[in-house]
Amino acid sequence: MCNTIVKAFVGYNDLGSAIGVYYWGIVEKGVRPNHYTLPILLKVCAEMGWFREGEKSHGRFVKFGFGDDVFVRNSMIYMYASLQRMRFACKVFDESPNSDFVTCNSMIDEYVRNGDVGIARDFFNEMPKRDIVSWNTMIVGYMSIGNMDAAEEVFERMGVRDIVS
Repeated sequence: MCNTIVKAFVGYNDLGSAIGVYYWGIVEKGVRPNHYTLPILLKVCAEMGWFREGEKSHGRFVKFGFGDDVFVRNSMIYMYASLQRMRFACKVFDESPNSDFVTCNSMIDEYVRNGDVGIARDFFNEMPKRDIVSWNTMIVGYMSIGNMDAAEEVFERMGVRDIVS
């Protein structure tokens, strides 16, 4: 119930109320959160610029046993990267026992958003298998820094293209 209310406040961009409901309805009452709670909370922390709160929430969820949940880990990566804390995002990624396409694509996208296209390319090159999101993110990354030759090179190497590519 609390997750639904928090998510509704986030949807209405009332982030202060969202965090208030989280503390009043979950933390103060000793209610055990679930793996849906953290992604909502981390979105609030990212949008409000609350690094310390996000870090505390990360710790709480590891304590509750959600640290290996892929959905939770991807949300942690998003939050840390949005707050320009790529070192923390990398730590979450490196400690992930079960990285998937989404996790790898999250790292690539966050490095591109932070202007580190070279590091994004390193992640891209290390992926055992790439999907359309991986390829498109790298193309956009190179275009965002004005490197059209590299963008074209990635585009030419794509196996399958869609309307977005």
